[in-house]
Amino acid sequence: MRVSAMSPARAGRFFALACAAAVAVALPAPASGFAPPAPPACTAKAQTALNPTPLSLADNAVTSSTLVVSGAGPWLADVDVFTDIPHVWSADIDMTLTSPAGTIVTLTTDNGWEHDNVFGDGAGNGTLWDDDANPGGQLPYGTNPGLATDHPYANDVVPSPLVPEEALAAFIGEDPNGSWTLTVSDDSGGGTGTLDSWRLDLETTSGCPAPPPAPDTTAPKLTVTGKKRQRAGKPIKIKVTTDENAAVAAGGKVKAGKAGFKLRGVSDRAAAGEAVKLKLKPRRAKKLKKLVAEGQKATATIQVTATDASGNSSSAKLKVRLR
Repeated sequence: MRVSAMSPARAGRFFALACAAAVAVALPAPASGFAPPAPPACTAKAQTALNPTPLSLADNAVTSSTLVVSGAGPWLADVDVFTDIPHVWSADIDMTLTSPAGTIVTLTTDNGWEHDNVFGDGAGNGTLWDDDANPGGQLPYGTNPGLATDHPYANDVVPSPLVPEEALAAFIGEDPNGSWTLTVSDDSGGGTGTLDSWRLDLETTSGCPAPPPAPDTTAPKLTVTGKKRQRAGKPIKIKVTTDENAAVAAGGKVKAGKAGFKLRGVSDRAAAGEAVKLKLKPRRAKKLKKLVAEGQKATATIQVTATDASGNSSSAKLKVRLR
């Protein structure tokens, strides 16, 4: 183990870590991921992709390494990550993995305490990050072997496998072919390390039937027009237009003074972009006509609904003065 004087900032950080360790934390362990079986009619394939090129980790800086996957099946069923990262102050390490699709999963942040080389020894012994690694510790617990956040780390001992801070299952269903990026941040000065190598263990599938199309959740766009003033003794005429094939229905009411009159409901089929003409007749039309003739102001409020084949609906209103 390296023995050296600590900077005030590092000493304060170590004190905070030590205090945190003294408290038994009774929190539920994160749910482990799992590798689902290949969908029916699919061909499963296991594949490994390795980047063996060592990279020095700049102190208090960010280092990135890429790995290109090719020839894998187009559907990712499971992925584990192996990293060999010797470092003299392991809690300095923050590490994320980014898929070709741009999904980012955090493997570890500030774990490992002040211990040396807990995420790799530079001799091929490193950490396998695996959603299935958690042995299922009992609550409450002070430490929980197998969880990156709660493992009882020791100096120069590489625990493997570990459950990462965020589930690698976030990548399931993506196409793994393309460039993956491992990003390692050394977030405190005074200690250095090396990314000696890293690897992806992939389980992919191919030959799967195309997934069903996403459900249509877009309601039809509806336009209702008609003359603003129409005769009280005749059916009220309107035009309805939708941007897709839809069933249209119209109804409403007429208010004449204090009296109310329902409009008889009508319905029809509307082709996309073509206007449908509808006629709405008020009940007790003769009485309504008489009230209007006597000087009562009458207004029809018409409600129109359009429903497409997926059951999505939209509605619109139109007001018409009757004379």
